[in-house]
Parts: sequence; C-alpha cells; structure tokens
Amino acid sequence: MAACWLLASFLGVDLFAQSPSAANNTNAPAVASTPGPAVSTHSADSPAAAAPAPAVDFARHLEAEVEHKNYGYFDQHFDWDSFIAACVPEGLTPAQRNGFESGLRSSLQQQSFGARLFGGLGEHGSYRFLRVHGSSAQPSALFRLIGRGGLNYHDLRLRPAGAGTVAGGRSEAFDFYNYATGELMSQTLRRTTLLMLGNSAGLGDAVLKMLGVSTASASPDLVGEIKKFRDLVTDGKSAEALQLFAKFPEPVRKDKALLLIRLKAARAIGGEEAQRAVNDYQAAFPDDPSLNLLLIDSFITAKKYDEAAACVERLD
Repeated sequence: MAACWLLASFLGVDLFAQSPSAANNTNAPAVASTPGPAVSTHSADSPAAAAPAPAVDFARHLEAEVEHKNYGYFDQHFDWDSFIAACVPEGLTPAQRNGFESGLRSSLQQQSFGARLFGGLGEHGSYRFLRVHGSSAQPSALFRLIGRGGLNYHDLRLRPAGAGTVAGGRSEAFDFYNYATGELMSQTLRRTTLLMLGNSAGLGDAVLKMLGVSTASASPDLVGEIKKFRDLVTDGKSAEALQLFAKFPEPVRKDKALLLIRLKAARAIGGEEAQRAVNDYQAAFPDDPSLNLLLIDSFITAKKYDEAAACVERLD
C-alpha cells in the first residue's frame, strides 16, 4: 500500500467542521475562543478524587504548545506503536498487515500528524483543555477545538500514571475520540481502510461483518456501493448519495459512520432532509457523546438558541 494513500485516507475525515453554526452564527451561544474556561482537574466519574497529575500536566502542556503552533509536540507525545496496532483491520493477511503498518508509519513520519490535526485552527482558532476525567487507571483529557470549520471536541485517551510516560514524567496519548466522527480515530482509520480496500483485496466479507450484514443476504455489489456512497458525498453529489443510501439494507443504514456521512450530505441539502438525518442518528445513538455536537446546528437553524447553549454546556 502506498504511504501517501494511507495518510490521505486517514486525514480525509473532516476533523473540524461538525458544528460551524456554533462558531459563526452571531445569535448562537457564545463559545469562548480565548481564554479557556477554568480547567477541572478532577475526574468527572469520581468527583472527589483528584485527576492524575501526569495526565493534567500533559494536557496543559499540549494546550500551550498548540497555542504556540508547536504541533510536533503532539507527535512526540503520542504512542504510535499502540495506535497503529489498533488501526489494523481484521481479516488482513500477514503480508497485508505488514504493508499497512509500514505504510502508515512511513506516512506519519513523512508529515507531522499534529500539523495536519491542528493546522485547521488558523490564526484565530483555539485548542482548549477542559478537564481530565475517567479513572486513574484510564484517564482521558477533553479538549475543545474551534477552527476555521467550526466547533469540535477531542477526548484524548492517556496512559495511566507510571505507564507510558515520557521525559519529564508526563503522560502520553495513544488514541482520541473525535466528536466529529463519533468514534476513536483508530476506529475511523480501520473502517476507512476496509471500505477503501473492500473486494479488491478480498476483504468484502470483513466489511460486511463490520457492518453487521449477513454475507448470505448481501448484494454482491454492496461493498462497492458503500464506497461509491462515500465518494459521492466527498464530491458534493449529495442528492445522488442520499438516493443510494436509501437503498442500503437496514444494518448499513444504522451504521454510525455511514449515518454521519449521510448527515453531511443531508445538511448540504438542508431543510427536512437534514432534520431527518439528525433524528435518525439520535434514535440510533441516543447516549453517544457526539450527539450534543450534532444537535447544535439543528437548534441554531430552528432559532432555539437556549437549547443550543445547553448542548455546549453539556459538552464542556
């Protein structure tokens, strides 16, 4: 696999533009770009217990380095071995697995992922550390991102104190939950790889298994049609993409990643189409952490600014 293809697939996911209205609408709830809110150094899951000091230290340093545009700090404090291993899809042959891992590693070495991740902040964007939460054994650091494309949140998964620390005793990250995609970044890359390779690499059954579709009942062209759907949305052919999506079997139409891609197409059309897409996502994933972010645009479009503000408060 070509290294450039892997990185392009990885970074083809829109990491920023999930709720542009919250950042651009003058009547929308204010989301401060700078300074950030008072940072909670307590676990959201155990309020009485102080958050692990290495995790807080790492998060504060990352915020400061991003503010000074030292995006390489992220690369230097990320466990790439664990991340790449988590990205490998099931069903690959040993040769395919080795090619995937070496290609991804080469891509990440050739171009700073931190620079690609934070480059969309622009001159006036911000990356604000909000809090550390979770247990001392599995801490996470929540950040609010405001960039050229709008509002997003990253929940960085960190090594616990005493494990996976780097020079200076700070924690390091090994993955992050991206609210714009509703899943861990490693899951996004694993899913993208399977969809891109699909039948051409003999991985059609693995794609169907990932989507919860029986191989016996699936159309022979289903994997190719799913890839076509994604390509149509990328090319801005929203109406055609939605027509294709409507023909997919029910398990495919309930897949989280495909529902988010459908939402992007529906919002390009607007109106009832966009609202139906939001409603379907909410029905399928009522407790998902990304739901509040998705609802902000809908509330702002409906001029329900108090409800949009409540979404921001729940996210923060």
